[in-house]
Amino acid sequence: MELGGVRSRSRQTLDNAEPARAAKNTVAAVPLPAVSSATDASSFEAHSSAQALPEDEVSRAVRAGAPSYFRTYEQVKTAMHALSADHPELVKVEDVGDSGEKRAGKADRDILALRLGSPRPGEPRKPTMFLIAGEHAREIANPEIALRWAQGLAAGYGKDARITAALDRCEVVIVPMVNPDGHAVVEEGLATGNRAKMMQRKNTQGPGGSGVDLNRNYPFHWGGPGASSDPRDETFRGPSAASEAETQAVVKLAQALKLDANDVFVSLHSYSELILYPWGDTREESPDHAHFVALGEAMASLTDEGGDRYAAIPAVDLYPTTGTSDDHIYATHGTAAVTLETGETFLQSDTEYQATWKEVAPTLDYALDLTGAPFAGAHGPMVRSTTVQAGKVEARVSDAYNGKQQVKAAEAVSDPTAPAGQGIPLAAQDGAFDSAQEVVTGDVTKLTGDKVYVRAQDSQGNWGPAGVAWRTA
Repeated sequence: MELGGVRSRSRQTLDNAEPARAAKNTVAAVPLPAVSSATDASSFEAHSSAQALPEDEVSRAVRAGAPSYFRTYEQVKTAMHALSADHPELVKVEDVGDSGEKRAGKADRDILALRLGSPRPGEPRKPTMFLIAGEHAREIANPEIALRWAQGLAAGYGKDARITAALDRCEVVIVPMVNPDGHAVVEEGLATGNRAKMMQRKNTQGPGGSGVDLNRNYPFHWGGPGASSDPRDETFRGPSAASEAETQAVVKLAQALKLDANDVFVSLHSYSELILYPWGDTREESPDHAHFVALGEAMASLTDEGGDRYAAIPAVDLYPTTGTSDDHIYATHGTAAVTLETGETFLQSDTEYQATWKEVAPTLDYALDLTGAPFAGAHGPMVRSTTVQAGKVEARVSDAYNGKQQVKAAEAVSDPTAPAGQGIPLAAQDGAFDSAQEVVTGDVTKLTGDKVYVRAQDSQGNWGPAGVAWRTA
């Protein structure tokens, strides 16, 4: 099926999305429609209470049939605390809220966030990259991708120049599993072979435990197209905006982080191999549409490594949605907010997961590089590689997916926050800046500090994010 010229991989059918309604002509807040609370719980089959099976039984089931990368809620929780214990000065685990079942006294699951590179007491706030995953429980690769990326950042700090520079400059906040109760249903499904439970999408609240689609429950434009008022539907929006404990946790965390236009928000979902940006409910362009196009195309250009290049489109071009996390974060905070629809299935196999990781990890790295000035930086050339040897820097820069402009200039600096255009000028290796892709070189012996940063400018005057290398091996 073609949606806006993009392969949909039949996701509209799989997600049971409601038929597209007419797009609204405005992005202003809409009145919240009334939803009846007098739903007869016996009118539909209630879902499992989502109490997880004993950990050893779930683990045996994972080894026997589930993808080997899959982790239960308890395993993810343990891994998060282990990461903090291994890197206590860099990584903190924060309890940002209770799950719906914990609030109801049925289970003991928390919504946990990893915070990497947080400012120390008395230090100013840093630009922030906020990453969430696992809103839809059956999209099992995404919590692991988020956690694996966090583990890579922690392991690389102090060793890898790019990671070290990024975490010195920015804070990274990751919620790998927004929907732990739904995840527990999937755990049980994998353990027992119950496919209906394996395909759990929603949380386990709502009338009769039918569940609420958390990614239709956020306050901005709640209750509009693509969000059902029927508790039996997969896209049930909940009884009111932000009615769910899990949604409230994300909303409150975003508020506490004081997100703004200098920050980046990424939500991981599956599937379609797409990068989605606002809006989800109208084809009216957002105020930052041109920036989102540049950001989306640049991120998409980095997904080739896994075998398939993602497409970047407004979310409404997939199908209309309202009450989503990315639209809410952008509309409320002005933050550059995108959704990555990873892979080609919900329950990704080990082979597909590894391909998905190769596709998604570079886009997350790039989003972190942009944090601090995402909308401006997305228009400028990327620095694909940077090396320093014997006082000479060499970098490969490209504007091929950031407007396809010629690279006009490049410079080396020791402080990436310094005003652009005041560093040491670098030369095109072939003698002329006349292409969208250039190798640039120059002497950097006069720079101070332990790192060399390289950034490039295109013919339209746009500077991209800096690449970085250690001054000495």
